[in-house]
Amino acid sequence: MLLPEGLLPGAYTPFTSNNKLNEKVLQDQLQAVVKGSGGLHGPAGHSEFASLTFDEWKVWTDVLIDVAMKAKIKAWPFFGTESFEKTLPYAEYALKAGADGFFIIAPYFNLYGQEAGYLYYRDMVAAFPQTPIVFYPSIQTGNRFEPATIARIAALPNVVGMKLNGEMTYDQVSKIILLTKDMDGFNHVTGGLNVLYPLMS
Repeated sequence: MLLPEGLLPGAYTPFTSNNKLNEKVLQDQLQAVVKGSGGLHGPAGHSEFASLTFDEWKVWTDVLIDVAMKAKIKAWPFFGTESFEKTLPYAEYALKAGADGFFIIAPYFNLYGQEAGYLYYRDMVAAFPQTPIVFYPSIQTGNRFEPATIARIAALPNVVGMKLNGEMTYDQVSKIILLTKDMDGFNHVTGGLNVLYPLMS
């Protein structure tokens, strides 16, 4: 199954003066980073994806996939919502639009336990068994996934990677790496330069 490899940049979300998504500028921003990249992902946290309407996100995703296809690189749409039910339409749209794989952030704006966090990804994997999924248990969601929970999610069949939090400490990242380093078909994605150090160690 496809793995996240190389650089996977995205872009900020540009708007017009009347607060509409500026597709042309977004296209230019993404085209500017395709050279030397293994794929594109977004709209992510730096794109303020949670502030976009579903229709705006769909346009963003269409532009992302179009630019990636023309550059002959992989397209990894980024999405997630407060619940499994609300996230499903995003995944379904991305797949129909031509996504190669998903980046899925953990549910946000809700507090939940470790088992609920695991079950969210377990059910997502079951719903899209042929699609490679990179999970992102960001603490910005208001929840902290324990290393043992992360290892359980990483072991799910078509989970091919995890986006490491830039907010994690060296020790936290080290524990996660130790628990997942021997898993075949699984790659870590660094969301910040600080998490490169434990990976390099």
